[in-house]
Amino acid sequence: MVKLADTPDLGSGGEIRGGSSPSSRTKGFYMTKFVNKIIKNFFLLIFFFLIIKKQILANNFYDYPMSYLVDACQITQQSNNPNNFSQEEILEGRKKYSTCMNFIMSLSTTLNSRCINLEITELSPEENFTYADLSQIHTTQDIIKEVLLYSKKYPHFDNQIAWLHAAKAISQKWPCVKKFDK
Repeated sequence: MVKLADTPDLGSGGEIRGGSSPSSRTKGFYMTKFVNKIIKNFFLLIFFFLIIKKQILANNFYDYPMSYLVDACQITQQSNNPNNFSQEEILEGRKKYSTCMNFIMSLSTTLNSRCINLEITELSPEENFTYADLSQIHTTQDIIKEVLLYSKKYPHFDNQIAWLHAAKAISQKWPCVKKFDK
């Protein structure tokens, strides 16, 4: 049995003498928690930055040189037996195919939608290559073939920006001719 004389009174405990400041054990606990939270947020930030950077770089068609696009699109013109290639070569071919198709689809959609939404009746020669009427095109292969022919015809553009020269190839073949109601 505990006697009343053996229990400390309200004012004689060591924790009370420090005033209203938390004890050193409490400070250490909260400091550790705070540092762990900062470290966790730092690593999350780095993780998301790396993912976003990969996505941005993976889809930035504006920086591709024409030679890169032509190399990627050559695979669409070939008919190969997959048994004749290694797994690595097949994966590289898929990557090229995907690059070509994504590029061509993005570019053709941009050019065609600009033509559809055009509100002026006449385009200057400088503006003309940023519009194309692709309403009569039935396959993406037609567009790819035109870009490849353009590259063959003008090889000196191979190190220049693909978006610009592929747009030029497409708009020259299928110019934007908008019929306006008068």
